Amino acid sequence: MANAVRAKQLLGREAAAALPEDSVLGIGSGSTVAAFIDALGERIREKPFSCLAVAASESSARLAEGAGLRVVPLETVATIDFAVDGADAVDVHGTLIKGGGAALVRERLIIAVAQQSLILVDDSKPMTTFENVTIPLAVIPFGWSNTRSRLQREAAAVTLRLAGESPKLTDDGLYILDAQFDVIEDAGALHRRLKLIDGVVDTGLFVGYRPVVWVSDGQRVWTMEEAARID
Repeated sequence: MANAVRAKQLLGREAAAALPEDSVLGIGSGSTVAAFIDALGERIREKPFSCLAVAASESSARLAEGAGLRVVPLETVATIDFAVDGADAVDVHGTLIKGGGAALVRERLIIAVAQQSLILVDDSKPMTTFENVTIPLAVIPFGWSNTRSRLQREAAAVTLRLAGESPKLTDDGLYILDAQFDVIEDAGALHRRLKLIDGVVDTGLFVGYRPVVWVSDGQRVWTMEEAARID
């Protein structure tokens, strides 16, 4: 756990230092992104510069505003120069599993329009193949149990994510169903099949975006070989 915390802090500092000034920034969600925002706030305080930010969650938006960034809605920008996010898992091809923080829908919309995407993970997240993994799915609350029944034909198990005794709600008012898979041989094909299930808004499989992936063990940072590199 201590190594993971150090890894997130180191990744956050490195990513904050790499961010071009006067850019439009896309911010994901989660503890690694929070470390990045903190580090970026320190950089802005030391040498102020302008930076617009589009945040994938309300919590990230609050952190970004506190760090001195001007947060704007996605629909007000034509493109995002640089997106920074974390992941629950990543394979050697740069395919991501996301949604642990329940912000997968907005995170995808940000990555989809970003010119460059940087994914920050500790060294427990890279996987050669996705085995024994959980894929979060954002679903419409209306009829969610019927959606779960249909998903159970694909997954080993499907559970409703809770916040206390109530269903966990995303910032868009959706529920999260966590689907367990023994092995995923074709992430793209699985994503497409799951999206065709009535009631499913999005899945936590992010395929084909070719992000830069930085990994840290708390001592150093390296780039996954199969990922694209920052220009």
